[in-house]
Amino acid sequence: MKISMARRVLILIILYLIALISSIYVTFAYYKKESAHQINLSTGDAQILTEISFNGILIDELSPYYDSTRHVLIVNVSDETSENALSKLDINLVITSDYASRVRIKWMESYIKERFYYERNETIREAMAITNSREGYHPFSLVMRGEDYQVITHEDGYQYVDMILEERSTLNLPIADGGLMMYARSNDQFVESIILEISLVIEIVQANRYQEVWQLSYQPFSQ
Repeated sequence: MKISMARRVLILIILYLIALISSIYVTFAYYKKESAHQINLSTGDAQILTEISFNGILIDELSPYYDSTRHVLIVNVSDETSENALSKLDINLVITSDYASRVRIKWMESYIKERFYYERNETIREAMAITNSREGYHPFSLVMRGEDYQVITHEDGYQYVDMILEERSTLNLPIADGGLMMYARSNDQFVESIILEISLVIEIVQANRYQEVWQLSYQPFSQ
């Protein structure tokens, strides 16, 4: 179905990036398109380039540190020497749009302690919770935000980018820049490791329609 340029100005686009590396779902008023892309996601009206690296080495959907079944990025939080150590993590989003847009991001984490018992040859997994929030970090997280990642976090769990992405402009979001490592125990009976699983949802909407589309009764932005 063809859509005129005039109509495209009035309709909105919702672009979801699920778990960093996934499919694009683009919804127009009477038009829906699904396409499978990786890392570099483009609808023709908006594009998201996801740059994920450990110690400066970029990874993609084929990396052993990405679970393509569950759509999560796997990060080691307890072993500083591991290739996927949290202290080495860097995530940068490059968003380009053909129209004035608002952006919000849902950052989701799961911390898991794995304890391997030598004698039983068994691994026990248990969920962990981060109970403190730190300035410069994601809420209740060990992951540090990039210095220029300016967002407002609300109770709905979304982080709202506090600016309008102007028409035909590019926005760089340094969403993650290392983080705090945790201590894991080891003795003659067992050895522990702590794993962090990260997933993301990114939404881009037309700037003058965001409250209607996101069904917000309040103003989430300061500007």
